[in-house]
Amino acid sequence: MEESMPERPDLLVLGAGGAGAMAMLWTLAAGRRAAGGPGAAPPGDPVLGPGAMWCLPLGAHRQLALLDRLLRRRYGPGGVPVRADGSPWRLADALDPADPAWTGPAVETGEEWVDGAARVTVTGTWPTVLRVPAAELLEGLWAYLAAVEALDRRAGRPPRVRVDRPAAADGPGAELVLLDDAPVVVEPLVLDHGDGRGPTAARTHLIAGVLDVPVGPLARRRVAPAFDEDHDEYRVRQVVIGRGPTGAPAWLAVQVPEYHVFDPGPAAAPGSPRSAAAVDVLVRRLFVAAAAELLGRPEAELDAAVRGGADRPRLLSATAWRPAHSALTGPVAAVRVGDAAGGGHPLHPLRAVTGPFRHGLRVRDYWRRQAAGADPRESTAVLEREVAADTAEWIDASAADFAEPPQWHFNAGCFAELAYARAHREHFAALAAGRPAPAHPAPLDEAALDEAALDEAALDGGSR
Repeated sequence: MEESMPERPDLLVLGAGGAGAMAMLWTLAAGRRAAGGPGAAPPGDPVLGPGAMWCLPLGAHRQLALLDRLLRRRYGPGGVPVRADGSPWRLADALDPADPAWTGPAVETGEEWVDGAARVTVTGTWPTVLRVPAAELLEGLWAYLAAVEALDRRAGRPPRVRVDRPAAADGPGAELVLLDDAPVVVEPLVLDHGDGRGPTAARTHLIAGVLDVPVGPLARRRVAPAFDEDHDEYRVRQVVIGRGPTGAPAWLAVQVPEYHVFDPGPAAAPGSPRSAAAVDVLVRRLFVAAAAELLGRPEAELDAAVRGGADRPRLLSATAWRPAHSALTGPVAAVRVGDAAGGGHPLHPLRAVTGPFRHGLRVRDYWRRQAAGADPRESTAVLEREVAADTAEWIDASAADFAEPPQWHFNAGCFAELAYARAHREHFAALAAGRPAPAHPAPLDEAALDEAALDEAALDGGSR
């Protein structure tokens, strides 16, 4: 067993999420010292909410099993935590592929409306994925790190890890500083999908919640058409992931159609508590209707199964983005990881993998380069490029999830209606998240829109 490490941390993680926790574990396995801690909010998926379920490849379990072996080899049985009953605390137990509570198949389907009926195509299958509540997994990683610290303090030696909320002022003493899930200035990506909308911010609105119904071990991702009152076609993405062998409870995330407005009626002025409460009711209704379509079950059955509290259906806002710059100032230079490095569509399979299991693994490679005598500045630059490439892969792979079917026949009035609906949803999503909300958009002048539509129709020969 090695002697205690010096008190200066080799790694400092600010605003740590899943990527930061895994980075600290790889740092510990490399014989280095780390400091960091979860953010002010409880560990979990910061975009999809506290009840979010993740589907992970088997490689995630292999990473945790490798960490168990490396930690035990370096520090010996007495240098790693044990559970309250004295049994070994293995990180890999959180994602045991032999346990039917965690494993099951996954499928992705795409639907098209052809000759008055939906045609379903299987676009992807995965025989085995690991289904895990994001909050439980991340809480377990941080609890393990805290147990390592407690073990060292009981032994009267300097702790190898320090689990707290360090400040940027602690950075100059660390060789490597990571910024994970800390506040950053966000620069939403503007994409042109060639669908007639022109350059458009890659933003979507989702409703995520939990149902107390069994859905079996199958995790499903669905891309399906949605039609507005004029029978114009849009796309919605939906995900359902069940927990345990029976798939109960089930976590669902469903996309709000691009045209949809949660209209609380004239009695509830936008921005008032009454309007927010009315919108919550409408959000729940849309969630239940989408769940009934996804699961093929009656709405009444699912409405009775909707959970309340933290698991209630919530309106969420998500965008593909890259950081304009970090929130850090002063002498500390940090490498952004996790959601601080940018992000793509939150329902894409790479969402749960990129931060903890790709960015985290890059930190292992960093310490390998340092052990081989690499220059720290060059090694940090390599780490930054690798993390950026991992994030770009997720963004690029999910860019199409922000696209809609071609809308070349739309006129300026149609796009104005869509912009209004988007701004309307963003206002209420911000209120639901407890963050400063942008002003609710002014009501559209329907008469002016109709007149503009007639003028454009006269110019182009009668298209909408």
